[in-house]
Amino acid sequence: MKILQFVLSGILSFVLLVVSAQQDIRLTKVAGGLTKPLFVTHVNDDRIFIVEQAGKVKILKNGIVSADPFLNITDRVNSRNTEQGLLGLAFHPDFKKNGFIYVNYIANGVNRTVVSRFNLAAGNPDRIDSTSEKILLIINQPFSNHNGGCIHFGRDGYLYIAQGDGGSARDPMGNGQNPKTMLAKMMRIDVNGAGMYGIPPDNPFVNDTSYLPEIWALGLRNPWRWSFDRLNGDMWIADVGQDIWEEVNYTSASSKGGENYGWRCYEGLADFDLSGCQAKSNFVFPIANYKHNTNAEGCSITGGYVYRGSECSYLYGDYIYGDYCSGWIWAIHKYSGVKDSFANRLIYKFSKNQLSSFGEDAQGELYLCALAEGSVYKLSDTCRVDVSITTEDPDCDDLANGMIMLSSNQKNCNYEYRWYNGITGMGLSGLSGGTFTVTISYPGCEVKKEINLKPKLRKDTACLTPLFVSDICDGDSAIIIACEKSGKRIKWYNDGIEETSLQGARIFVSKSGLYSIRWEDTTYKGCLSYPSVAEQITVHALPPTPVLMVSSDTLKTEAGWPSFVWYKDGKVAAGSTSPYFVAKNPGFYQVQVVDSNNCRSMLSDSLLFIPTKVSDANIASVRISPNPGNGQFIFELDHNPFQHAQWTILYADGSELLHQCIEPGERNSIIDLTDYPPGIYFYYLAETVGGRNLLHGKLFVIR
Repeated sequence: MKILQFVLSGILSFVLLVVSAQQDIRLTKVAGGLTKPLFVTHVNDDRIFIVEQAGKVKILKNGIVSADPFLNITDRVNSRNTEQGLLGLAFHPDFKKNGFIYVNYIANGVNRTVVSRFNLAAGNPDRIDSTSEKILLIINQPFSNHNGGCIHFGRDGYLYIAQGDGGSARDPMGNGQNPKTMLAKMMRIDVNGAGMYGIPPDNPFVNDTSYLPEIWALGLRNPWRWSFDRLNGDMWIADVGQDIWEEVNYTSASSKGGENYGWRCYEGLADFDLSGCQAKSNFVFPIANYKHNTNAEGCSITGGYVYRGSECSYLYGDYIYGDYCSGWIWAIHKYSGVKDSFANRLIYKFSKNQLSSFGEDAQGELYLCALAEGSVYKLSDTCRVDVSITTEDPDCDDLANGMIMLSSNQKNCNYEYRWYNGITGMGLSGLSGGTFTVTISYPGCEVKKEINLKPKLRKDTACLTPLFVSDICDGDSAIIIACEKSGKRIKWYNDGIEETSLQGARIFVSKSGLYSIRWEDTTYKGCLSYPSVAEQITVHALPPTPVLMVSSDTLKTEAGWPSFVWYKDGKVAAGSTSPYFVAKNPGFYQVQVVDSNNCRSMLSDSLLFIPTKVSDANIASVRISPNPGNGQFIFELDHNPFQHAQWTILYADGSELLHQCIEPGERNSIIDLTDYPPGIYFYYLAETVGGRNLLHGKLFVIR
């Protein structure tokens, strides 16, 4: 014996949604004046066939219910009790050629289920010959309830027959797990042979003599309405519960049969009566269940269909079912993956004690039967759209790289998408954070949806540490230090423009401007913080270079500046911050002026200055020829009273070039600078003993 096994935890990703007064579909009455309608079906044309419990089948065409019944077998149908009557109708797949229909009813007399075949009356496509009955199966019923009765042809051409457990309560005869009875079973037979019926060779128990060969599946309590998905052949069975649980069972079209749905060992997912039961792993458990409660969800499940209608509807692909007692209607959406998962939602609240059955027309549109009211309603959408929304949030506030994409699996919907900015199409890109509105429409329906994008990275604010100095002089630099933050790169700005040459947290700047930083996130490249508070750096121009002048032994420059700095031989000479400086020693002198911003000018030209008095030297003068000259100069003294003296020649920067001694009494000297470049040179005459500077001046070498 082969039992198809499922792991319970693999199918329990369903959560029952119970919400208040939800009306997500619209019901439109298409037929009235009926007597206890129990079923609606079709024969692939524009007719709808309505089964009445007493034993009649009527035709609904162009909005009118036929006065004459398509089938009338009230003379042989027992409908006295609530769960008795004409319970099932199926058209042979080749009905257009052979005119065969199949019915399941409770017969008059001793309680028994009859499955039989009828055929069309000659010359009348809207009438079945009630005398043409060929009985295929008779199943004795020990009680008046739990008769099942729903029959359908599968895509394999075989007739499937669902039977309850025989009635009463709690399965007193143990039919749920009894392999030798057709009660509490789903059966599968071949009606295309010459005899009453045949057994399909691939039925799961055909070679197991401990089972009846007709059995396709077992463990059903009262499968009140079941169906095949017309698109893919999946089987959906609604099984009425005992004390607590109503359930929906699902079996893929790929199944080879042999499922055991658990009754009476289990009711829904809960243990019921485990005496004599196999291991739990041998059972197939429901993909949805709800509590048997007359004040809430309901007390008697009514199975439905997977919606495959031709109208645009968000219900497409969902299994629609309800409850007779409460009138609640749900939709189960199946998600396919490594393991199928299911999501259930409440979509409508119909009248109590009315919802006897669902049905399909040739286009796959769905209908429901209101039992006591005697009406048939068509289910339709209430302007709902089935659109999946895929979003990609922008990386951060500053970046417009977000995306919204819409998609729909609805084959019958030609949605139009119109965005808040007038753009049409299924998506937008290049988006910042915010709320975006799209209008999705199809004929007769328009729905607006708001979609929010939130930046992945929210902006923070960068900062700078307090400045040491904000005012500097031209040629100087100021230091600016940025606050650092982990995972952030610092970007520097001057007057709002990025300065890519500035790098790191500590920079030195030498030009004016408003300096600020932003942090760039290293995870989301291009995501910037808000800028820091800007710090002003002011660069002041230097005062003009002063001119150095000589008056006797006093050096001076232009007055009018707050301060002055004097230099001798490249070093600051202490003693004066005024525009005057009394030179007491020979050397090269320079001066700087200091303005009110404490900025110093460039140094003046260097001046070789040798304080002296001519009377001390006791000489008249020196003649130099030629000066300017090409490099050879003749120095001629008026007289030479010195015992030890020498000429010293200096470069323009004050560094010594050469020394040339003068012998006592010698008045003429030749200084040769022909090996030196053209330019200005300095000379002075000094005693080598005593150190007095006697004469000084400039030499001009030209070529």
